[in-house]
Amino acid sequence: MTVIAAKVLNSLVDHLFERLTRRPSERPWWDSLYRLPLADLQQRANDGDAKAAYVLGDIYDQGQNGVDQDLSLAVWWYRYAAERGDGDALNNLGSMSQHGDGLPQDDEQARHYYEQGAAAGCGKAMNNLGHFFTQGRGGLRKDLPQSVRWFKKGSRLRDNDAMVSLGYAYDNGVGVSVSPLRALYWFRRAAQAQYPKGYFNLGLSYWAGDIVLRNERKAVALFFKAGPDHVGANYFLGKAYYEGRGIEKNISEGLRLISLAAHKDYELAQEYLQSIEDSPVDLTLQSGSAVPPVYLLAVHAEQMGHWSDAIRYYEKSIALFDTVPKVDENQCAGTQERLAYCLHEAGEYLRARQINEQVLATGERLYGANSNKLNVVLTNLAQNAYMLHDYDTARTLLERRLALSLQHDESAHIDDCLFQLGVLAFEQGRLDDAQALMQRRLDLASKSGDLQRIEDAGDAFEALKLRLDGLQKSPTAHEEAETVKLAVPHAGRSTAVLPTTLDIDRSAARALEARSLSDLQAIYTRLQKETDKGEALIAGGGTACPCDAATATLLIVIGFAINKLDGEGRYQDWMEDESLSLLADYRAFISTCGEDAQSTALSDITDLMIKKL
Repeated sequence: MTVIAAKVLNSLVDHLFERLTRRPSERPWWDSLYRLPLADLQQRANDGDAKAAYVLGDIYDQGQNGVDQDLSLAVWWYRYAAERGDGDALNNLGSMSQHGDGLPQDDEQARHYYEQGAAAGCGKAMNNLGHFFTQGRGGLRKDLPQSVRWFKKGSRLRDNDAMVSLGYAYDNGVGVSVSPLRALYWFRRAAQAQYPKGYFNLGLSYWAGDIVLRNERKAVALFFKAGPDHVGANYFLGKAYYEGRGIEKNISEGLRLISLAAHKDYELAQEYLQSIEDSPVDLTLQSGSAVPPVYLLAVHAEQMGHWSDAIRYYEKSIALFDTVPKVDENQCAGTQERLAYCLHEAGEYLRARQINEQVLATGERLYGANSNKLNVVLTNLAQNAYMLHDYDTARTLLERRLALSLQHDESAHIDDCLFQLGVLAFEQGRLDDAQALMQRRLDLASKSGDLQRIEDAGDAFEALKLRLDGLQKSPTAHEEAETVKLAVPHAGRSTAVLPTTLDIDRSAARALEARSLSDLQAIYTRLQKETDKGEALIAGGGTACPCDAATATLLIVIGFAINKLDGEGRYQDWMEDESLSLLADYRAFISTCGEDAQSTALSDITDLMIKKL
């Protein structure tokens, strides 16, 4: 049989498989347990229902049903279910051991769990054990035929992963003779269960045309069915859009999808983007203007907040614009403005300012010094100056923007300028100016009759008055009214104190989890010392950072926890709700401090730790 004839036959047989597998596969009987209230589910588990215990473990493992993720509780319930013979729980314990997720990474321990799960009839455990034989992992000797035997066992139990693994083995001849028909059959069976990997592998077969007749339209439809969370499907859909294969060509959407896949470390997508970046002369017509694809990559990177990539792509785009006849000076300045924005977001304030100054000069030359088209770049320059602690320049730029906005009667810009100038005045200690600016905004809003505008201006004015009242009640602030500043995040202090704050956080989380009174008392003493340092800083005229607020907040939470554990009768029921509320504020302070320090900062303390005390 010729290759073409074989592909025709395989395509016809797959069409038959498609008809035979249209009926959706049945969900497991215990799927309904996920819909039970948590208290009912826990009662069933406590009564010895192993599957209910497994579902509880899965809920805590994934953070489902409105429950915060808690891997320690997930492990506890999985073990409870495993002790009662639940194969799915044994499999998940194996996965946690394999990946070091909630349990120490240990391949041999993972293998033991998979073996026990397979013996208990879990198809997923059979599939995972098969892969351990494929890789020679967890103390096993590499044995491809043995891996296929496990894939077959899992597939007979309708495990989706096992069916895809078996299809892959038949497609590539891994541990078994190549059989395109069997590969297609098992991919179809997985797709019947609406399993993304089943759709994706079928899509690859029709995209490549290696075992069936190439049908890019059908491949694209299957990639769509794989869903937006499937990284490989995103890449091939992006490629289809970009090249106009199987779907109407859409360069921008194609690059968006390929970028998504690349940022999830999909190697083919990363290579594809690199080829585009290295060969930017392939121009594309977008909205009547020819631009390099690398410019569209910059736009998508900016939208996703991937600042370093966006900066690199915008810089390459600007360098290429001389070769693009349809890109005029205004468009080039607009791209420079986007580059400056990304630099600012990445913390490169000086470079952002330098580029924005060039953009402003270009705008003044093209439109005149009194054009309202300068509003955006004036705002950006003011933000650059503010972050560089050049407050006088920031004020001058905002005042120029205000004058332009008044000249062109642009209420949104007027309100924003007055608000920004008011905040700046407050932070510089010009309290009368701050109040006058906020009052002016409120007067203009009232004159306009716009109810939403009036409400916004009123809220801002009331917030300022509360701040001023607070300062007047503070002896230190009253005595030094000329130099008082709003306690705003300070990057230098955040960078200095964040490691200590996170170390205390981790210690507190361990102590709460262990319900250790002595450890919590030691942490409380440590928090008191850190709080005292923050108060001394403020008393000496320094500026606090969000970590100081976080420390003071956690001090109260830990105090409540100690009251509950020490048995001295000081604990009240309202303290739990108050602790949970304070924890939400605490996490926000920690996150903000991390942003100031240009670092990722997350608390290890969960609501569940407080509830379990």
